[in-house]
Amino acid sequence: MIKLYENDNIYVRPFTKDDMKEPYLSWFYDPEVTRFNSHGLFPYTDQQKKEFIVSLNTNIVWAIISKKNIANTDELNLMLEAAESGISVSNIVEEDIHIGNIALQSINWVNRSAEFAVVIGNTDYWGKGICTQATTWLFDHGFGKLNLNRIWSGTVAVNTGMQQVFRKLGMKEEGRFRKGVYLDGDYYDVVCYGILKEEWPK
Repeated sequence: MIKLYENDNIYVRPFTKDDMKEPYLSWFYDPEVTRFNSHGLFPYTDQQKKEFIVSLNTNIVWAIISKKNIANTDELNLMLEAAESGISVSNIVEEDIHIGNIALQSINWVNRSAEFAVVIGNTDYWGKGICTQATTWLFDHGFGKLNLNRIWSGTVAVNTGMQQVFRKLGMKEEGRFRKGVYLDGDYYDVVCYGILKEEWPK
């Protein structure tokens, strides 16, 4: 298995067609996960799956993998108690789990720009800095290996969590599409952020 980047808790690897199964497919039917994105509006069809697999040839798509279900505090406590009691933990430790995806898409090789997208589909892992860490690796790859000059993304204005991630990464707000998205019975602005290679830490 190819691990592109990793730390003690997570790693990223290339997304493959073998990942087109649970838990990945269930993310697009979870209203909490799809609340601020375009997924979940219509059923995820076989045709969309095929198109996504084809897109892997032109986009950079990574699976975000958690090592041994590190988000589950109860699981960790159980393992510690078992170890202290001399009980084998081999049946307790879970396998690494696919918790999200991150991508560089709409890559323009003339303008050296790309859009990044991320989804943490397993909500147990929200608020743990995983999105920021995975995006840091993606930007290092985009600027350092692909020689991109600009990476950008956008989100609905009420998605304050994603905007916080943008700002942590040093991205700057570049503009708005006024009432650019229809969400839960009302229209909302889409806020666009970007960062240049010269602004990204070496």
